[in-house]
Amino acid sequence: GSLNALVFNLISSLPFFVDVAFDLKIIFHALFVVLFLALLYFGAGSIFVAAFHSLKALSISKELCVSVALTLGTVALLWDTFTDYEALSQSTSAQSLIFLLFVLTLDRFLEASFLAEAESFVRFAPVQLSAKVRAFRPQDVPAPGVNRQLAFVDTDAVELQEESVAVEALQPGDVFRVGSREVIPCDGVVLRGTCELREIKLSGLAGFRLKDPGAQVFAGSTVISGEIDCRAESTAEDSRITSFAGELNLIAQKSEGEQQRWSFLEGVLGAVLLVLALSAGLFWYWQGSAWEDAVNISAALLLMSLAPRLVRLLPLTKSVAIVSAFKKGSFLRDHTAIDRLAESRNFVIDYAFDAPPGRVRAVGFELLDERISEPALVSTLLSLLSGSDQEFDEAAVAYLRGMVANPHRLEVSDVHVFAGRGIAGIVEGTEFSMGTEEFLLERGVQFQSSELEQPGRYESITYVALEDEVVARLRYTPRFLHDGSEMVKRLKRLGIRVVLCSSGDWEELDAIGKACGLEQVDIKGGLSPSEYEKRLTALGEFVFYSNGGFKLDPKGGSALTMRVFDELAWDVKRSDITLFSSDLSLVANLYELSRRYSAVRRVNFVLTAVLVPCLLLLAAGGFLSSLLMAVCVLIGALLMQMNVWRLAQD
Repeated sequence: GSLNALVFNLISSLPFFVDVAFDLKIIFHALFVVLFLALLYFGAGSIFVAAFHSLKALSISKELCVSVALTLGTVALLWDTFTDYEALSQSTSAQSLIFLLFVLTLDRFLEASFLAEAESFVRFAPVQLSAKVRAFRPQDVPAPGVNRQLAFVDTDAVELQEESVAVEALQPGDVFRVGSREVIPCDGVVLRGTCELREIKLSGLAGFRLKDPGAQVFAGSTVISGEIDCRAESTAEDSRITSFAGELNLIAQKSEGEQQRWSFLEGVLGAVLLVLALSAGLFWYWQGSAWEDAVNISAALLLMSLAPRLVRLLPLTKSVAIVSAFKKGSFLRDHTAIDRLAESRNFVIDYAFDAPPGRVRAVGFELLDERISEPALVSTLLSLLSGSDQEFDEAAVAYLRGMVANPHRLEVSDVHVFAGRGIAGIVEGTEFSMGTEEFLLERGVQFQSSELEQPGRYESITYVALEDEVVARLRYTPRFLHDGSEMVKRLKRLGIRVVLCSSGDWEELDAIGKACGLEQVDIKGGLSPSEYEKRLTALGEFVFYSNGGFKLDPKGGSALTMRVFDELAWDVKRSDITLFSSDLSLVANLYELSRRYSAVRRVNFVLTAVLVPCLLLLAAGGFLSSLLMAVCVLIGALLMQMNVWRLAQD
């Protein structure tokens, strides 16, 4: 319809049709009237249906206001068509109404698409239960489904038949296969094959891992390359991450429940707009304006009912922020935690010397034997370390993974992990070991004086040996020194004061704090419990990061507590915020997310506060037609939705 209107204006303006322009415009007007009525039925029928249900419920919805506006426009159009023949050649009312229908339909389509995408994002589901997965059963089993008895048999010795089954049908003991770009449907163990995995365990926080037979895999992880057969150890609904996703959805629902407390505003605004539209139309008619102009002013005011998207977007914005936090590795126990975090200006760290916060970081890799290819050695170490959950090994994997784009998966056997000392195994038939100097000496590795290096004060070194020769070394910084320093810098840029507290040695704490960029006034060591409590109380509102050192008893709920998830306790409700990694960059990420969330809410609120009064004044004054009103509202809604969507994509 809109394209036809544009083409008509082009045709009627051609010099060739000057002599018949009057009749031509009348004919086109009649055609546009018929076209508009058809478009009104097919394009806006759902609006009138929703308005009818609103009337039955004795409520005033935006659909009711829009349907009244369209009815007024349609009545004015038909009246002009049958009563003012001479003016039809100059009338553009039919075209304007067609364009208005186009804008309204586009607005409804974009809003529905946005809400559907947002709903999908908020209803976080790491595994789609309705998806299909390749599973197996012996060929001599006639019953459909997967085999429940393959948990303790050698799958290579059994002739298997591949079947496509729903993810929700998988049970512990079933055997399934996943390949490149496929998602692990449930927690399980690799039976055969190797792959590189984008692994998630407890939240959306992901890391890259190489998986070999015997390694654990977790639901929601994605295969980057390779193919593996796995034995299910849980159902998709009982996997680790799915249990947290269920808790997350409940919190998001509570956030969206806030909308019910504000939904009455839409009804109040609709009633106000109906009264205002009637008053403005009568006022301008009594002032001598044509009744068609008065109707257009009333219709424009009624279309203002499309503008207040803020009521629906505020709770949705909070839900998006909560789910975004979970995907970044943080669980918020309550939907109010994101607001409290955004308002917080103090971040207190309870530093325990026996278990410092943060993670060990690998910061350097040095090849000592030029005969060895660095990419080949990196791929070898990634294959060797992929099965270890030791802190130094995980730090090495994170560092080495960034050195090669596509590491080769190598065959690894006879791997032994020596906690706190090192790891050894056979990679492609060659013995490799990695660990401390003492560990490698015990294994008969020979060191040259040039290969040994004294680590710095806040540094440690591990060595890599091929057979009995040292070929490389890695450098590490201890917990808190590297990620703590980065966190302090990022929080300071946000205007957050970071305070380091401990009941331990104040001199050691002072050295650590200054190495991370803290001021002397923000480092408080050697505190007794009473002094600790006094210092915290003086801060007012703050976020308290602790792993169980100081037992906080916040007065009046002034503190927002934060802990790292304890897999033994398996409880995400022990603190207001639970981090699924000890990496302190998660803290900075969460603060930055809370600030972006606060900024989106503020921008959308200001946009609404500015847009609504301005449009009301322009429409009531007769300066804004129905079509321009719909276009302005559409642009404002798109800006608000884009703000929320950027929050989800960051």
